[in-house]
Amino acid sequence: MLSVRDVEAGYGSMSVLFGVSLGIAEGETLSLIGSNGAGKSTLFSVITGLLAPASGEIELDGASLTRKSTSAIVDHGIVMVPEGRKLFPSLTVEENLLLGAYRKRPGDWTIGRVLDTFPILKELRRRPSQALSGGQQQLVAVGRALMANPKVLLCDELSLGLSPSAVDMVYGGLEKIRGADVSIILVEQDIARALNESDHFACMRHGRIVLEGSSATANRNQISDAYFGGSHD
Repeated sequence: MLSVRDVEAGYGSMSVLFGVSLGIAEGETLSLIGSNGAGKSTLFSVITGLLAPASGEIELDGASLTRKSTSAIVDHGIVMVPEGRKLFPSLTVEENLLLGAYRKRPGDWTIGRVLDTFPILKELRRRPSQALSGGQQQLVAVGRALMANPKVLLCDELSLGLSPSAVDMVYGGLEKIRGADVSIILVEQDIARALNESDHFACMRHGRIVLEGSSATANRNQISDAYFGGSHD
């Protein structure tokens, strides 16, 4: 469904991605694992059109998205839940959700479906988003992205800055949409959480994919070695 092939990218004279390739099928969840500076957020910037690649190709359902504008990529069906949520603090929960439908594609995600999927937001829909807890805000950010009816949902560090109970709440909400009508690429530094919440994984280090496979049969020692660049005897 989504294919990233041999992508190289960077900022000015600094190269960050070196021949990155990955793919995801319809309805799958792929976890992208790696430490800070591994290139995960840069890869998301390339996929969403925020950063033009130096080389390589990005396709969705066989259509090239390479060097298209961010708005055109949203129209094709790729939407991101950004790191740090980035809600509009003065707007209510409902108003934040409705903003996600600004470039809405045809599909089944409506505000009613979002509120049914995340029931805790129903009673909070009239509150300003700044009055919510971090976990509740993260659910709003996911719901806002779903309002665009994406084919592929990019989730950047959903657990960042949240308490363990809030992380459980957010991933409990995400579980409700996994395998439905949207594919998910999940950036997550918590290796155990990333594997539990995905079908497949890809581990990045220094701008390269260094290990990938099935999350259900993943070898934790191999992933740790790939993550940190070490080795086990």
